[in-house]
Amino acid sequence: MKKDYGMFQGMFSVKATATSGFTVLRTLLGIGCSLVLLHSTPLITSSNAAPIILYQTDFSAEENYDLDQTLVGQNGWFGFGSGGNGLDLGFFDDEENQHAFIGFSAPNDNDNALNVWQPLNYDPLHADTPLVNFSVRMRIDDSTNDHFDDFRWSVYNANPDEAKRLFTLDFDNTDFSISYALDDEKGFMETGKNFELGVIYNLRLEMDFSENSWDAFLNEEPIATHQKISTTDASITLGSIDAVWSIRDPINPGDNFMVFDDYLIEVQSVTTPPPPPPLPPELIPLGFLPSQGFLLRLIGSPGRTYAIEFSTTLNDWNPIRKVTATEGSVEFLDSEASQFKMGFYRAVDISETEAATP
Repeated sequence: MKKDYGMFQGMFSVKATATSGFTVLRTLLGIGCSLVLLHSTPLITSSNAAPIILYQTDFSAEENYDLDQTLVGQNGWFGFGSGGNGLDLGFFDDEENQHAFIGFSAPNDNDNALNVWQPLNYDPLHADTPLVNFSVRMRIDDSTNDHFDDFRWSVYNANPDEAKRLFTLDFDNTDFSISYALDDEKGFMETGKNFELGVIYNLRLEMDFSENSWDAFLNEEPIATHQKISTTDASITLGSIDAVWSIRDPINPGDNFMVFDDYLIEVQSVTTPPPPPPLPPELIPLGFLPSQGFLLRLIGSPGRTYAIEFSTTLNDWNPIRKVTATEGSVEFLDSEASQFKMGFYRAVDISETEAATP
């Protein structure tokens, strides 16, 4: 292509090619002088570190879960309240696959809730693993006695005095709606999503403790996004993720129940991406100034130092000037340019070399 630089003498022809990861820009000046610029542009990528399993269970016999016992009391599972809980078969794809359940059997003493949980007592921020993902397969089955309850997943912190509920995801068996509640005492907020009875769902909670944020997905469909883990000054830690049977009428509980399997909690650190590489230097010819020399402009990273080198053969390069792109660009004049019929310039970033020189 041709570009007219107006006040400067001659026409400038620019050609760009790529070789071995470098961009080569050669500008042929109308007066027979040439300019070459070499630079590379490495690709910088970032990603989260590989996840670490904090806790995992599939409630299998191989893990010593006993079908004849309640879930509470086995393999470190705790409970609060009363009512049906334990292990069962046949509610997921594999008829021989054991899974956990809560509900079905009436609670004692008019209890209005049953929580079951595996203590985690984990501080994601202190452990430098602020990303926490919880996943579980779940299914809710209906009542046969015309009384209907709620089933929930509640996240608690690791307060040593008394664990505080941070947020809850609720599945309402009266109208099949899905809601969530934060710790702001504003009650449950509808997500606008519903679930179906007897259907197996994959539930996933993605929590970022560094951003105080969580998202929920059901079969990969978002059902709650960008919610706060805590809206108060509560400790942002992870004490447990509870399966909850919330009983609407303790005198007349439903015999509905929730089964769940493949209970998994993973944590991740965040890999900080390296700083972006310095901008590759770019040399722009501005032309000859009468009786002064050849004027060029260097565009680079602010504050970095570059050596301007000259060659007539492209083999042997001689430094002729050091310049600093104080504000990202700098102009310089080669007063010796008129001595050569043809020549090449290049800019080399020498900032690290300069910094290391005592």
